[in-house]
Amino acid sequence: MDEHSASANDLTLRTYDESADLWLNDSRRSGSWFEVVSLIDAMVANLRAHALVLEIGSASGEEANVMESRGLAVRRSDATPAFVEALRRAGHEADQLNVITDDLGGPWDAIFANAVFLHLERFDFARVLEKSFDATTGEGLLVFTLKEGAGAEWVTKKLNGPRHFTYWSESDLVAVIDESPWTLRSMRHVDGDVDQWLFCICAKA
Repeated sequence: MDEHSASANDLTLRTYDESADLWLNDSRRSGSWFEVVSLIDAMVANLRAHALVLEIGSASGEEANVMESRGLAVRRSDATPAFVEALRRAGHEADQLNVITDDLGGPWDAIFANAVFLHLERFDFARVLEKSFDATTGEGLLVFTLKEGAGAEWVTKKLNGPRHFTYWSESDLVAVIDESPWTLRSMRHVDGDVDQWLFCICAKA
């Protein structure tokens, strides 16, 4: 693994771990929350009943709760130890899982990652597409959200430390997905309170 990638990812995870209480206690929902629920419903519409879903970056587990209310079987996971411990204290099974370095297990009917892959550098995102494909069933889905824009930056607002963000244009994202084993099924532009988002569903051809 590239040393720069490792340090960027490790530093971002360290910020989340050290600021977990601040993040979990911030009850403000972004304006895109209802769009996230809509994305989950679109995923559910393309899965069998009681489908097995790996959620990457569960954090507080709100999205997992929605998925389970729709009849899916969700395995929660996060790379941040503090989030994993919080999920376990709430009575959920949760794995500490780093999408870059760890095996994703499976096969899963779907992999869901809301506001997670935006922390990955571009070459790591391309590798995660490959890993996710290998970890899903023959009719598996990959569902994720990214921030729309150009370039990348370190952000220090909201939490007590730096976090790395990579921004994507529609054309750049389509090009990377086209180079991967996945087929893009849908992409939506979503307006958040501050940022613009790309909501994507990929399927196996």
